[in-house]
Amino acid sequence: MDDIPPCKRQREQEIEKNERPRRNRVPVLRKSHSLHDLVPLIAASSSMPMVIVDAEAMMIMSLHSHLCSDEVIGWMAGIIDPNCIHIQKAFPVKALAHENGRINVEMDVENALTVRTEIEEIGLKIVGWYHSHPTFEVTPSLMDIDNQINYQNISTEYFLGGIISPYMSTHKLEGLFTIFHVKKNQEEHKRNGYHPAYSIKFNVKSSEISQKCVDFAVALVNDYKGHKKFVLPSKKWKKGLTIIQKISKALEYFGLTTEQISQIYNVLI
Repeated sequence: MDDIPPCKRQREQEIEKNERPRRNRVPVLRKSHSLHDLVPLIAASSSMPMVIVDAEAMMIMSLHSHLCSDEVIGWMAGIIDPNCIHIQKAFPVKALAHENGRINVEMDVENALTVRTEIEEIGLKIVGWYHSHPTFEVTPSLMDIDNQINYQNISTEYFLGGIISPYMSTHKLEGLFTIFHVKKNQEEHKRNGYHPAYSIKFNVKSSEISQKCVDFAVALVNDYKGHKKFVLPSKKWKKGLTIIQKISKALEYFGLTTEQISQIYNVLI
């Protein structure tokens, strides 16, 4: 018999099975913790404007997150009026190389500014940022909260944060997605060590995926094929699916036609 305690053996088997990094939840009254700890989300009040996300924006964020085993990052662009924040498009941004990219991501500043200009040239504005948690929960880390506060501080309007997890759920093949906002609260920060983060309700606006969006997706895949952390399309995932089959199922969810999926599929293989 081995002398490994049952609880430790079970934990080791769970880690091996899921092949993903683990992040700790931040407990209440904890004053010292890792920047990568995850914090609970609170339901936002009804005072927040309605948030609408176009299907094309969701599709690009989903595809982007599926292409890399490291975290990815980008801008959410659209329009804001007093009653609605409308996320119309997603724009991937180049991430800086990081030794622990599976749980950390940072925008390349030069590329972020270039993409910002592209967004402004088509008459949209940046309404938020998104990044991926490749295989774990779509709740923000302390670092995510700090980044979100920094964005909110320099924004004159609402600024949202999005988190997408492509490979955690076996039920939502398009990936899990959440939108959050942070409200500064010094009392909460003193007690818990972080400002509270609020989960924002949103509606996905279904629409036909344009060929222009598919062309953008094909170019995105081509960009990532040279990335050292590009996913292996033939690798087995879960539920008897390979990675490329998983991505195809995600694309189906967003209403792409068989021909449109084939265009992206043929670049992936």
